[in-house]
Amino acid sequence: MTRARQRLRAGVAAVAALAAGTVLAGCGSPDYHYATNTDDGVYFKVPAAWSRVDQHELDDLATAGLDAQEAAALRASSWSVAFDTGDPPSARHIVSLDVSSPLAYARVLQVPAGNRSGVTLDALRDVFVPVTKSARTKAEAGGSTLGHFALLSTETNAPKGYTGVHQVFSYEQAGRSQVFDQTSWTNTDHSRIYLLLVRCNDACYTEHEDELAAVVKSFTVDKNGSS
Repeated sequence: MTRARQRLRAGVAAVAALAAGTVLAGCGSPDYHYATNTDDGVYFKVPAAWSRVDQHELDDLATAGLDAQEAAALRASSWSVAFDTGDPPSARHIVSLDVSSPLAYARVLQVPAGNRSGVTLDALRDVFVPVTKSARTKAEAGGSTLGHFALLSTETNAPKGYTGVHQVFSYEQAGRSQVFDQTSWTNTDHSRIYLLLVRCNDACYTEHEDELAAVVKSFTVDKNGSS
């Protein structure tokens, strides 16, 4: 496994390591799949043509490297969902070095009390892969081969009662850029992080720009704005 793939896989694991849980509920329509986490007020939708990733496969990706007890505890206390347009849909595409069709990955992370002071805007920026300069420098020193980084856009907006950041960035290898559209928010006491990641390569992102923007725009968190 290359260091770049390890870095992407580590992003899923790092997200999972903070997580504890909620329950998934869902509904459908002819036009969209709806992902709803009623315990945390999380909602987003994707086109009906997108396929939901097998939950066992998604959980296995998140718990890779954990012992049986740790993995069981995480599965029992976390919430995540992913939708993929790949054929076949696969959790592995979340951490792939070249994603040629759209996917969306969402997770709710419950942060232990002792770690909540570390939930800063920079921590939210770096929640999946290194984005801030200090995190990228550290990753490069550790041998990361994710490629050339470019920050395409960033804004620090979030629902009322929350703080966070929406950013679009890319990593380029061998002339092919992978685009990450990442929304990461936290509540007032930093007890939870809410993540939505939409990604595919640059050609795919341009071709499906409106479709992907609609997925991102639909992402909603409303749990009385505080906890």
